Amino acid sequence: MYIIPKIKIGQVLKITDGRVKEMNEEYTKDSRVSGDPKRLDIGTVGWTGFSFACLLLECAKNQIVVCGSLESLRHQGYPIESFIETPLYLDRNFLEFDVTTDKGPLRCILDTGGTLNALNKDLEGKDNFHMQLNLSDSTNVNEQFDLVNPDNVDQLEFEMENDYEVSSFKIANREFGATCFKKIKMPFQVDAIIGMEFIHSKLIFIDFPNKKLYFYELPAELRATELE
Repeated sequence: MYIIPKIKIGQVLKITDGRVKEMNEEYTKDSRVSGDPKRLDIGTVGWTGFSFACLLLECAKNQIVVCGSLESLRHQGYPIESFIETPLYLDRNFLEFDVTTDKGPLRCILDTGGTLNALNKDLEGKDNFHMQLNLSDSTNVNEQFDLVNPDNVDQLEFEMENDYEVSSFKIANREFGATCFKKIKMPFQVDAIIGMEFIHSKLIFIDFPNKKLYFYELPAELRATELE
């Protein structure tokens, strides 16, 4: 862990809580499922670096907009009256939100660092032992490892060909239609991860101060054409 006094992004944004952890190059290589396997990320910025502000993710224009409120986007011509609103849960240090599917509810992680959607929960309810936790009375619920089943900490099952599709995927009351996941078994109490294959065709507004998420489905002609 390192301390960097100030991190500057663009001409205006400054992050003063510059706690930086060295990346594990072996993990970075192993976690890639697409792109150049030899390419290494120089670094990543976690959501806590932006927790004082609001972010608009606009993949179609390859940009992130940092602003003070949703209303400030109206003056820039964004259709904020068509955005849908849902609670943002930060209690487990992830960006989580609720989804309703035709197979049952999911609490999903919004993950711009992930390419694919991944389903960790068996929606048929038959095989979720890998998600069960064995917690002691002294467990601190804010610790990352409280999400891990210690009996399965070394177990991970993931096959690229193992798909699972839900025909209905609703956020709040908005239907986003059929959504495909890669089935995965990881020893975390996480239902699903929503990656860039869902994010790239949306405008997503993250209101950290008020703990709200907003989604807008872009018309087909305005969507990003590649998952960069």
